[in-house]
Amino acid sequence: MRAVWPWLFWALWGGWLAASDLRSDDIQPAVALVFVGALVLGWARPRRWWAWAIALGAWVPAEPWLAAITRAPMAYPANWGALLAFAPALLGAAAGAAARGARSGEG
Repeated sequence: MRAVWPWLFWALWGGWLAASDLRSDDIQPAVALVFVGALVLGWARPRRWWAWAIALGAWVPAEPWLAAITRAPMAYPANWGALLAFAPALLGAAAGAAARGARSGEG
């Protein structure tokens, strides 16, 4: 279970992030969800924090595909701005990894 829970967290958190962001045109909730989720994943897997940040941040640019698959309407048109989701993901995961390193005396 120790090896599985980050993947489960990523899938559930990312799904929640995408579903809630599809219904809202406000950016702050999505940024907060990306940051907090990446923080948790960075803490859980500090050696590969950057990979988890990319994986979680990818949920936002993937929303148009998810909307098409589920036939859910999007609250806003798809745009290149969704790529900015990688910024809070990288910051959150780096903060989680740094906090984990500081706690264990590695950093």
